[in-house]
Amino acid sequence: MNNISFKLKKNWEIKSDLLENGSQIIFYEGHIFEPDENSLYVISSPVGTRTLSLEQMREHDKFMEVKQHNMNITNTDDEVTNDEVVNNWRIQLDVKTTKSKLKEVQVLIEKHIYPIL
Repeated sequence: MNNISFKLKKNWEIKSDLLENGSQIIFYEGHIFEPDENSLYVISSPVGTRTLSLEQMREHDKFMEVKQHNMNITNTDDEVTNDEVVNNWRIQLDVKTTKSKLKEVQVLIEKHIYPIL
């Protein structure tokens, strides 16, 4: 089973003379579409239902694949402390990206995150 989600790039609008104002938004920008148990994307709207495969979702220009990531934060001192005590911590972020994008993330961390720490 695939667990890849897709985000709508812009409002999905239908147009008809029968609708008030001539159009209706059926999904708003940012709406997330997730696969069902058969790894298919079932899109139900007032105008009907459409089922798309992973490949069809990737090829369609309305959708953008949501990047999967996982972040873990652990205390390396093995001590339970309050929020204001300084301890050693490990922040691990697992991502699937290109090396050039990873370098961009490194620059952002060095510029914005290190000063906070």
